Amino acid sequence: MAMPSRTRWLLGAVAAIALYVFVDDYCWSTARDLDRKADRLQALLDRGAAMRQPMPREIERGVVSFGLVEPPDSEAQSSQALAAAVSEVVKRHNIQNYSFEARSGGKLPSAALGSVVGPGQRVERIFGELSFDVAPGEVAKILQDLEMSPAVDAIAQVRMNWREEKKKLDVKLSVEAWAVVSRDARGRGT
Repeated sequence: MAMPSRTRWLLGAVAAIALYVFVDDYCWSTARDLDRKADRLQALLDRGAAMRQPMPREIERGVVSFGLVEPPDSEAQSSQALAAAVSEVVKRHNIQNYSFEARSGGKLPSAALGSVVGPGQRVERIFGELSFDVAPGEVAKILQDLEMSPAVDAIAQVRMNWREEKKKLDVKLSVEAWAVVSRDARGRGT
């Protein structure tokens, strides 16, 4: 028995909407991401082509010493990488009792890394508060490992208190990662 024509049209419309949602979520979002990356690379290439003068020696030495400036990842990737880096350092130093909480720290000034991120994007901070108890000799090693991690862009604050009853330092520190977000993310504008 054949379906009424109204039901066939309704099923066809539902199928078309489902197809559109699928293509929009998966195919077109990938295309938009690639388009943003291509725009950023094109802007870098255009700026490089416009520079007719040789690179100053100080910049050459900086690139050789510190490496190229890599743009930050997305907010989700930066947050996950920061948590993974902290977890790895804590595990490496065999710290059993610790706490870590990440939160958004607000946007950086609009000029910060403006030449590295693409148009319509800005750099935002992600703060992580890490608390733990450790022997005094371990603090410098932990700080060194956090500083060496590519996921940690800065250690913003370190507070230490001696706990006589534990014969350990109570350490609280703020680690910072940077993330690229669109200028209109969360409705905050520029």
